[in-house]
Amino acid sequence: MLPPRPKPAAAFTVARQGDAYVVRGARVERLAVQTDWANEEARQRGERLLRLWGVAAALEQAGVQPGDTVRIGKVELQWK
Repeated sequence: MLPPRPKPAAAFTVARQGDAYVVRGARVERLAVQTDWANEEARQRGERLLRLWGVAAALEQAGVQPGDTVRIGKVELQWK
């Protein structure tokens, strides 16, 4: 079962900083730290939650493109 969806306005922010998109928010940052992004199953779950919580849509609205760097807390990912 997926965790409940956080309130979009209070849950996270997305900002462009230099050559990266930075996502901030306690719940999203906790997800990023707790996910083993090298593990396919864990990565798929993390991506599913980012979509469910509206983070993926917010990044796309901000202009993120495949290959761009996305930082969620201390975790750095390449957007796919």
